[in-house]
Amino acid sequence: MRNKKIFWYILGVASVLAALLFIQNAPLRLFTSTLWAPDTHPKYNDKIIVVEMGSNDSWPILSKSIGSFLQEHALASIIIIPFRQVTLSKIDCHNPKAVILGGYLQSLDSYMDDEMTGLFDFLNKTSTPVLGICGGLQFIGKAFGSQIVTLENMEKGFVDVSIKSQDPILKDLPNPIKVFNWHKNQIDTLPYGFLLLGTNNSCRIQIMKLNKKVLYGVQFHPEFSSAKHPDGIKLMKNFLKMAHISLKIQ
Repeated sequence: MRNKKIFWYILGVASVLAALLFIQNAPLRLFTSTLWAPDTHPKYNDKIIVVEMGSNDSWPILSKSIGSFLQEHALASIIIIPFRQVTLSKIDCHNPKAVILGGYLQSLDSYMDDEMTGLFDFLNKTSTPVLGICGGLQFIGKAFGSQIVTLENMEKGFVDVSIKSQDPILKDLPNPIKVFNWHKNQIDTLPYGFLLLGTNNSCRIQIMKLNKKVLYGVQFHPEFSSAKHPDGIKLMKNFLKMAHISLKIQ
């Protein structure tokens, strides 16, 4: 009985320490956006659709972080759509200026191929500007023939990404840029028709673009940028300008 109590005590302490470590290393927006929700009555005619890529409703819901970030910087109404509900016609009926795919924290085993059909069809056919963030990049890669594989080591925190080719999304950014990464998966190869724009030693495909379309993927999280490391903010603003979305004056 005494050994059992010691076991549960040690397990409890370990859980608390793990939680504190997670909080210490997690970006602030992850917590400040927990209660964020899109406006019930949209303020702007221009719309941005954020696709929630999580396979369940467990915290954190990463589309909230993206939505709150966009609300701070863009003169646009935010619409959240779960990935299972995405079809080309459903996206087009909102007439969005841009579509952003968020990241995910769940196991890849929780994603069924038939659940991705509508999303993959949209990505292949749309002419709407698209940006995939972290897991969003990975599913864009999968939609165009790449596979999602496990990294040798998780990449987490602010890291340098070297620019391989200039592009409007990288306008006025230094080389390298410093951005926030948080992922343990990557795509195995650059999909056919895509250009490699950014890379580093930890993960080769950090920024990619489909040739002749405004369809990008970034392996990092621009929404977790900080005042000290604002490169992700600038990149996101460049994308919004390419989508003809007006920015708030800050």
